[in-house]
Amino acid sequence: GAPRGAHANRHSQFVLLMISGSCKVKIDDGTEQSVVTLDRPDQALWLDKMVWKEMSDFSYNAVLLVLSNEKYDESEYIRNYDDYKRILSADGN
Repeated sequence: GAPRGAHANRHSQFVLLMISGSCKVKIDDGTEQSVVTLDRPDQALWLDKMVWKEMSDFSYNAVLLVLSNEKYDESEYIRNYDDYKRILSADGN
């Protein structure tokens, strides 16, 4: 299936839990990129605010639970990677 995510959040932090199946999570903090494979229900991945994330390579019957510390607010989403990099530079990161 198509990748999911492909955004950063100005305020929200997230915990990702793979309830069933597996997926890959590409993480980019503006300086370093890494890919984490989630494939066990007893592991979790915490993502801080202002981290670009993209989930992909979902297995058949994959169930990914995403918990947030904030209520949904579309205005805090950064959905364009060039905008994300520009905002990080402006913030001195």
